[in-house]
Amino acid sequence: MIKKFIKIWSLDWMKDYKLRDPRSVWGQAMLLTVIMMSGIFMVATAIAGMLTFYQLQQANDVSSSAMAIFAADGALEESVYRYLNTRVDCLDGVVCELAVSPFDNRAIGEAEVAMPANNDGPIKFFSFGYDPGKRTTRSLEMRLQFGL
Repeated sequence: MIKKFIKIWSLDWMKDYKLRDPRSVWGQAMLLTVIMMSGIFMVATAIAGMLTFYQLQQANDVSSSAMAIFAADGALEESVYRYLNTRVDCLDGVVCELAVSPFDNRAIGEAEVAMPANNDGPIKFFSFGYDPGKRTTRSLEMRLQFGL
């Protein structure tokens, strides 16, 4: 019994094993590489197609786009009004956010004011408008230059 066990684990049985020609493995490696590369390209194409589909779907959504652009416009107007008619505490060279009143159609508007450092340049107003689901975004920018 012990001899049989030793014979199984010895390397004598490999003497009769005929090794294949190593050149025959090259075709298998190339085939495997081509299949893997095809899979990678297929996944990349599927992802690009999905992103393009979502962008086209979003571009055709006119009502959400209109809500977003009007929300951005309303936020821009309100931020300029607040800056000119109320006291806004913004330091030079710092961007500060202004709170915007909510809109009746549930669209969301945000506004920022960028003060120039040392009063060298124009005051920049940035506004961002979103549809109620925040899927569509539109942004506007306005610059005010005083003392021309």
